[in-house]
Amino acid sequence: MLQAHYTLVILLHKQEETTGNQFPSRKSVLFFGLMLAMGIVRKPSYASYWANGNGNVLTYTLNFSQIMSRNRFQQILRFLHCNDNGLAAERGQAGYDPLHKVANIIEFFNRTFEENYSIISINYLQYMYSQNVCIDERMIGFKGRHFLKQYIANKKAHRWGVKAWVLAESGSGYTLQLEIYKGKSNSPRHPDGQGYKVVMDLIRPHFGNQHHVTIDSWFTSPNLVHDLRNVLVQSLPHEKACPRVLKGEILAKSQGPVIENMEMTRTPNSKGKVVNAPALVHKYNETMGGVDLGDQFIAQYESQFRSLKLW
Repeated sequence: MLQAHYTLVILLHKQEETTGNQFPSRKSVLFFGLMLAMGIVRKPSYASYWANGNGNVLTYTLNFSQIMSRNRFQQILRFLHCNDNGLAAERGQAGYDPLHKVANIIEFFNRTFEENYSIISINYLQYMYSQNVCIDERMIGFKGRHFLKQYIANKKAHRWGVKAWVLAESGSGYTLQLEIYKGKSNSPRHPDGQGYKVVMDLIRPHFGNQHHVTIDSWFTSPNLVHDLRNVLVQSLPHEKACPRVLKGEILAKSQGPVIENMEMTRTPNSKGKVVNAPALVHKYNETMGGVDLGDQFIAQYESQFRSLKLW
């Protein structure tokens, strides 16, 4: 599938000369199929997938050697690139993109996510898509040396890695759009702030679909909420700076049309005590975990082998 959209080239570096050679489309499909299979069948090394186990059927991995030889697999893994490095602009020059090596494949995946969104609907006969989506951070695990590497303490799957902004379906964790954070110096400034730009960029392919998008306080701003409503997207923002009021006191403020009436619900907390809370608080807690849910699914099938390079 990837071969049908992009040319994945093998760059064979020989002294100072570079020769570009394509490997056949069928080989690329087989290679990525084996990579995905390694996330399901866990073994200590690449070579162990081709080991015959000295006749032991319990340790022998069936079909790997029949699909592709070990040497061929390792050769592709060593020289595989997703873009032509010769076309990359140097840092400090116009057109510099720190993600040039993977830009094509990110674009491909975002388009594929959008095209296949309807297949994960909870009840396909009634809904073509789920209404509730959320935007949050995702860490792509990486412990090598790169200026994009960050540390986020509250991410259980990967605390070290490259940060990505993700639009995900709240109920299933399905990833709808993905945007890699390029760093402050490589990201153009937006008059309404980076949080505004991230949300609008991720939700843009779904304008007019009547989604309810849940976001945390880092993204929230009045301009964002107003502009989302104008493109038929409702938002459920989280704002830490809401002023505290006296017990029993109610403050009501609004601007423009009322989207939803306020309701109060009673629910037990962690200590078993019943407390009153607005219904929107419970809806926020129910719909904000889509990205974390997706991280849990990804962790079950992640490759356990460390990468020695950035494609």
